[in-house]
Amino acid sequence: MKFTFEKDDIPFIDKNLYIEFSKELRSIRKMIRKEYGPIDKTYSTVINFNSSNSIVTEAKEKIKLVKMSLPIYVMNAKTIDEIYQRNLNLSHECIHTITPSSDASKTTYLEEGLAVMFSEKYTNSDSMPPDKYNKARGYVLELLKHDETIIKKLRKKYIHLKLSDYTCEMIKEIIPTVDNVLLQNLTTRFY
Repeated sequence: MKFTFEKDDIPFIDKNLYIEFSKELRSIRKMIRKEYGPIDKTYSTVINFNSSNSIVTEAKEKIKLVKMSLPIYVMNAKTIDEIYQRNLNLSHECIHTITPSSDASKTTYLEEGLAVMFSEKYTNSDSMPPDKYNKARGYVLELLKHDETIIKKLRKKYIHLKLSDYTCEMIKEIIPTVDNVLLQNLTTRFY
């Protein structure tokens, strides 16, 4: 997966911050590949920066493009707190680029919980997410107690499926001892 920036944003990006941001992206993607397997290379990702605080990652499946819209403070991070927040947001959103989906309404607690958990692991912190995200993280952490490599195994076995397409039966096939209630929670739509 290739990352690029929208042309309109480039004149406003400090070269040193751009280099640092790009290094961070490479580091995040490397850790994702190590933890969860390959990222779908058929997609390109375009990053643009907005003046609001909104963070949106959306896929255009027909043209194999992921658009990540981030607040400008993510690029302009200079203080330790700003860099932490940048890395937390960026690592969270990068999980959604593993197997991009054009329909955010299909995102499950599994995918959103994995994004929260991974961002905290990457930043070595507790992000204190809102309740719904905290619940999703809890479900994923409970699943990983059964098998820390379950995501990688699911992705290997069901190579053409998206993270949010996994069913209770698919997970149960790999980890037969997982509680059915936990499986239902993980495969429930998040939005």
